[in-house]
Amino acid sequence: MTTNSEFVRRAYATFMSGDMKAIEGLLADDIVWHTRGWGPLTGDYRGKAEVLELIGRFFTLTEGQYREEVENFLEDGNRVVAVLSSRSEKPHLLESKHVDIWDLRDGKLAEYWGIQADQEAGALAFS
Repeated sequence: MTTNSEFVRRAYATFMSGDMKAIEGLLADDIVWHTRGWGPLTGDYRGKAEVLELIGRFFTLTEGQYREEVENFLEDGNRVVAVLSSRSEKPHLLESKHVDIWDLRDGKLAEYWGIQADQEAGALAFS
């Protein structure tokens, strides 16, 4: 049996692959994606189409340079919290820790909250 943490770990690998069709398959139809802080990607996105558009904008901004490493997972039922280190050189240098909170439903990613430890650096990196 696969744990939700294992599912989310595989989801990160899929996101990093850039395979939009595979990413779409991970998302609940009514996914809600919350990106906190400020900058061009901040906001709430609802449904697969909006979330996939956001992810596409993210890939375009970072020119494929973004990398992240999961440091730890906390799992409680259908909620998974991931602590990560991230790095990107495009459009500007970003080295930051962040926390992602995932709610899963029926084997899909249903809701996401992303919180940068250094929100100012996150906003500047994508501006």
